[in-house]
Amino acid sequence: MTGHSVKKEICKLGTFGSSGLVAWKVAEGTSYAFSRVRLRPVVSVQGAISSGDANPADPRLQSFYPLFPKGVYYGYMLFTNGSVNAVVAHPSVSFQLSPTVSLSGDTFAFWRTSTNDGLYSQSGAFQRTGQTSEARYIGAEGDLGIAWRVDSHTTLQLLTAYYNVGPYLRQTEPPGKNAKYVSITAAYKF
Repeated sequence: MTGHSVKKEICKLGTFGSSGLVAWKVAEGTSYAFSRVRLRPVVSVQGAISSGDANPADPRLQSFYPLFPKGVYYGYMLFTNGSVNAVVAHPSVSFQLSPTVSLSGDTFAFWRTSTNDGLYSQSGAFQRTGQTSEARYIGAEGDLGIAWRVDSHTTLQLLTAYYNVGPYLRQTEPPGKNAKYVSITAAYKF
């Protein structure tokens, strides 16, 4: 069994225009690879929490905005929430079905850190107000992927994802809807 752990702690302090800036994010991840077990499973648990605006009347900027967010860090449904004002739980598992075929599954569950702040996209753009719902739970996404390494240059991947909206998305306008996603991709590396 082998293990790997990643920890990130980020805090932004200073000024934003004429007001103060007090924002933070903590991310933790750990994974274990069972290399001597059949199908060589890798089990991972990751999580993150980032600050949101505690009081809209307070001029201080309290929402943590990542400078260069990774596009699919929180799942493949790009229209879902990002890491601003968010608590994220992300367990995952992967299996090596054969020397050339792997299977992976991920789950992402999202809550708002502050009920006074809204929902932001993965790029950090504001999407929904936080003023019309006290609900913290945003929703959850499940991803399932299978990859086939055809040869040393070519990989084919089938990915499916499902996003189940929570009370916050159902209570804010426009009401959120569950979503499905399927893709087939081919990659060729020189």
